[in-house]
Amino acid sequence: MDKKLTNLIKTFFGFLIVNFFYLPISKAFADTPLEIQYPTDFKTITGQTVSAVTDLPSYMKYMFSAGMTIGFSIVIISLTIGGILYFLAPISADAKKEAKDRIAGAISGLLILVLTYLIITTINPQLNIFSSTKLQETPLPTVQVQKDPGVYFYKESGCPENGETARKSNIVDLADLKKKLKSINIVQDTTGNHSYISILYENPNLWGSCQYVDPNKGCQTVDPFASSASIHEYDSSSSANGGVYFFHKSCVSTDISNSNDIDKLIEQCKKDGYYMASKGVYQLKDLKFQQVPDEEKECEKYDKNSTCTSKKDPTLAGDNISSVIIKGNYMVLFFYFGPNNESQGKWASCQEFPNIYDVNNAGPRQMKWEIVRNTKGLFPNYISIIPIKGPTPTAPASSLIPIIP
Repeated sequence: MDKKLTNLIKTFFGFLIVNFFYLPISKAFADTPLEIQYPTDFKTITGQTVSAVTDLPSYMKYMFSAGMTIGFSIVIISLTIGGILYFLAPISADAKKEAKDRIAGAISGLLILVLTYLIITTINPQLNIFSSTKLQETPLPTVQVQKDPGVYFYKESGCPENGETARKSNIVDLADLKKKLKSINIVQDTTGNHSYISILYENPNLWGSCQYVDPNKGCQTVDPFASSASIHEYDSSSSANGGVYFFHKSCVSTDISNSNDIDKLIEQCKKDGYYMASKGVYQLKDLKFQQVPDEEKECEKYDKNSTCTSKKDPTLAGDNISSVIIKGNYMVLFFYFGPNNESQGKWASCQEFPNIYDVNNAGPRQMKWEIVRNTKGLFPNYISIIPIKGPTPTAPASSLIPIIP
């Protein structure tokens, strides 16, 4: 191999080694910018230039591409010169020998460059790219604090984490939260069998305008109108015993101490007209009393002498309900749903049973419509009957709680 070419290749690889190891290290650890002004002529080939802010992988990629470009350029120039000298061989005897040496040296240099490239890309194809993966900051996982199941009330919107405790029973007076409640969060038990529902009321003791809180949405923003709230454990069991009895006449008794007494009272009051319903939502005008005495029925048709010739059973609408008896574990909600109301309230007129005035939580023996009539002027036109848990809860926790339409 030509000694000049060999020395040139050695010098070139020495330059690469110095640049690969010394200059990147000094660049990486020094605070001062690089003093060497690197040429920008290789941008067309390497696709980049080097500056004081170039990172180490980009710098190495630049030097590798530049080195390969210079090496192949030297080989091509040397082959060209060797070819010219070979054609001039008839003129000078020394020219032929120099041409052979130069061509042999150029081919050797070409082999060294090709082998260098093949070795680098064979060991790891990524080496010819010189890319590195920057350390990414891994955010710490958010620790979810498991709240106790129940209903949480807040004066602020968004249910802030401020140490509120879970409520699991009716609140007939919200006290310092009265008219200030802005958000509510219902936390359901995902591992046990405790699912909660809640209704907000405008007035203490669970009446007035109300809003049924969606039990499946968690935190919800509400208007600050409530003064009381009912909270119940929902029972999704389809085998709920009993039902809710609505009576056309007052069904009063002071001797109610057990379920047998309730059964006797129900049978006694049925003769004046009744309607029995289980869980669900009903429009009162669609429900009619049964077994209503003839003298208590509503006249459907009159003759020319204004004598009633046809009678019908009255519906449960208006103030036709005089008593309610709840047999079993149910929450009964009377409410007025108008054309401008949203599906979950606030409804203009609501009243929930049982309440604090109901004997044995079995429902009112005598309905009092005076408050509704004197304040809102609106009688409820719907009822919602929701099964709630008694002393022995059995409902599966995975079931979703229905929304009152």
